[in-house]
This record gives sequence, C-alpha cells and structure tokens, in this order.
Amino acid sequence: MGVIVALEARRAHLFRSRAPALSVLFLAVGSFVVLQFVAPEAWVERTSADTLVGRIAQDEQTLQVVLAHPLVGVGFASFHDAVERAAVSSASFGGFMPADSPHNNLGSVLAESGLLSFVPFILSQVFLVMAFFQLAAKKGSALNSVWRVFLYVFLTFWITGMSESSFQDPTVDLWYLFAVACLYKYALSAPPPGESIAGQVTVAA
Repeated sequence: MGVIVALEARRAHLFRSRAPALSVLFLAVGSFVVLQFVAPEAWVERTSADTLVGRIAQDEQTLQVVLAHPLVGVGFASFHDAVERAAVSSASFGGFMPADSPHNNLGSVLAESGLLSFVPFILSQVFLVMAFFQLAAKKGSALNSVWRVFLYVFLTFWITGMSESSFQDPTVDLWYLFAVACLYKYALSAPPPGESIAGQVTVAA
C-alpha cells in the first residue's frame, strides 16, 4: 500500500523533486514508517529479526524442494506433504524452523509446478504488462488511467504475493483476473484521443 501511495503522490505532484526515483523511495519509506503509528503490532511483527530469519529458513527449505524436483515440481498444493515425506522440514537457519510453506508466489509455483510451469507463468505476467504498456503508449487520458490503475492492481497482487502464496487463493485469483480483464476491455472500448464517447454514439447512430 505504501508503494502505491508513493507512486500516486508522485504522479499528482504532491511531492516535487528533481530526482523522481529518490522522491518515490522517500515516500515509500515514509509510508512504511507511518505503519509504526497506525498499526504498531503489525510493525513489530514485520520488522522483527525473528520474522526475517524465519523467512530465510523457509526460502532455504523451498530451494531444497526445487532442487529435488526441478522440472515438474511436487504437485499443486502438495508442498507441505512433500517436505514431510522427504524430511527436509528439519532444515533450519539460525535456529529457526521453516513454516513448511513457500510463503511467496514465485517459490510456490517453482516448487510445486517446476520449471515447465514456472517459465510460462513468468512469461504470462511479462506479456500482460507489455500489453497494457502498449495501450498506454498510444496516449490519451483514458488509456493513461487504465495503465495507472492496472499498475496499482498488479503491484498489489505481486507485493502481497511475495509475502504470502496469494495465487493459491481462488478468491484473490478471480478478483485479480476479473479486474485486469475489465481494465483491458475498457481500454479497447475507450474512444481515441480527442474523441468523446458521445461522439462515437452519434456516429454509430
């Protein structure tokens, strides 16, 4: 949320600077610090050393599973069962045990589906961004707005997905796909720059 607030504030010129990248970074960090006062419990949980070390322990376990099943993975939603069968759940880092769950979309797809699914999955997201970027390159207020909203939806899905395996939640997946589909459909139906929707209706009549 902080990243999106920072980007929108920068776009609206609420924070002026000759260094756009630095200003966005400043706003992102500032938004994160505000969390300390708005939700102190969440701040303590997310910034504690235990959380960081626990994440490293989990990433180490995920890597072990990936190396053991690099091509096809262990099967969808089968990560927990796989680590129990292979006894890799005993791996620890700094004395912290892993959670026996990838806890991020990339690790989950790679471990459970292997490279044969991981590569197309990544390419699909790259092509998705490219498709919306090409729309934005055509200029026009409507298309620029579509690109901006898509970017925020995309960042929300992926930033959340790097701390939780959100792609395994059907509700999150359907919301993401539905929002993206509606945005793209609206972009295809939007009038060209300089032409209003009313003008299109008049011509069609």
